[in-house]
Amino acid sequence: MSFDELDGWRKTHYTKDVTPELRDQEVILGGWVRNFRDLGGLKFISLQDKYGERQITLKKGV
Repeated sequence: MSFDELDGWRKTHYTKDVTPELRDQEVILGGWVRNFRDLGGLKFISLQDKYGERQITLKKGV
């Protein structure tokens, strides 16, 4: 099993490929979590792969 395909999940993009044009589309990233912040109703995850880093924002109830 490779990192690109893990337990049925297949990475669709690298962090460098995530652009505003992908808004409202499903994007599956793979990498490692560099930072995690919990601000109550909001959570922030910094995800890094071999090409860069993206911040993922999670909002409670969404």
